[in-house]
Amino acid sequence: MRKIALLCTLACALLLLGDMAQAQTPVPPSPTLAPPTYTPYPTYTPYPQPTATPTFFQRTEKEIPFWLAGLVGLIGVVLGFILKPVFEKLGKAIARGLGKLGSGWGFRKRYLTHLIEEYRGLNIRGLKTKAPVTVELEQVYVSLRAQVPDAALGRQEPPALDVGQAMAQHERLVILGGPGTGKTTLLAYLTLTYARGQARERLGTGLKENRLPIFVPLRQLKKVLNGEDGKGTLPSYLTGWYTELGMRPREGFFEQVLSHGRCLVLLDGLDEVADAQERRLMSEWVDRLVTVYPRNRYVVTSRPPGYDSAPLENGFTVLHIRDFTAQEIRQFATNWCLAVEMAAQGADNPTARRRATSWTRCASAAGCWSKWGPGCTRSLT
Repeated sequence: MRKIALLCTLACALLLLGDMAQAQTPVPPSPTLAPPTYTPYPTYTPYPQPTATPTFFQRTEKEIPFWLAGLVGLIGVVLGFILKPVFEKLGKAIARGLGKLGSGWGFRKRYLTHLIEEYRGLNIRGLKTKAPVTVELEQVYVSLRAQVPDAALGRQEPPALDVGQAMAQHERLVILGGPGTGKTTLLAYLTLTYARGQARERLGTGLKENRLPIFVPLRQLKKVLNGEDGKGTLPSYLTGWYTELGMRPREGFFEQVLSHGRCLVLLDGLDEVADAQERRLMSEWVDRLVTVYPRNRYVVTSRPPGYDSAPLENGFTVLHIRDFTAQEIRQFATNWCLAVEMAAQGADNPTARRRATSWTRCASAAGCWSKWGPGCTRSLT
């Protein structure tokens, strides 16, 4: 310890002596400046030539040593070799994701086109015409109006709601009506409207939404109750159904859109499930469907007796279809005559409109308006 202390003391002394010697070193006097000399004419100084700007590689050579650049390059090669499988898997995953996205949009387009073609024509089975015609549903449709059950039974008379108003106020509806009152035609019109993306224009500003329509007759879902479709769920049924039609739905498409709450689910004819026990099971199945996919919009139709024996309990509002008023009957008759004449003429031309007006006037003069009321709509649904 003494030796170490002695060495430290000696080192400090040497440093102190060095500082003292440096402080005693005399400072040389500054040189005397010579007086300026007079030059009668300025001398010519050539303009300096611009120097070239060094390139990136030239600057790199001066700023980064060659050994460091080589080391960085070697590390990059090694990392690229090690991470090559990871990048390959990542690229394949991105490609699969983009492929699924493309196939999903492709099926959605095919699906909406199918719905438009399927429901654009009015179902006129059982109606006799002079020649086969295809009547466009959108040309003849008159919006149905509905009331709460007590109002429909005459106990009170609050204002009736059209379909757009009812849907704007309630996301889950049960529409009750007698045979031929237009329940199936209503769901077909809603399917067509949403497939065309025209809910706001046709149903009112209260429905600013773009949902995917799903129209299913409940009588076709018996195998879902029995689990014959594999899982007993609506997505699996729809996937199997449209696969049979050759439309190649992407796996998980309906599950995804239902889970995200992007659908308008239209379930037609609860009363058409004939067996009472199966009807009650179907009602329970619909309630579970709403519980699993609660963010979608639902409309269920039925005749009153069939619904009374198997009511829905998951927040559905029940409305009864009201009969046409005299004005609505005239509107339907006018639309019907014009649509038939346009179908016969093949276009909307003055001849078709003149003949349609003539038919409408004849019906009015003969006092046939009552035949164009609910009875007429019953023959068309």
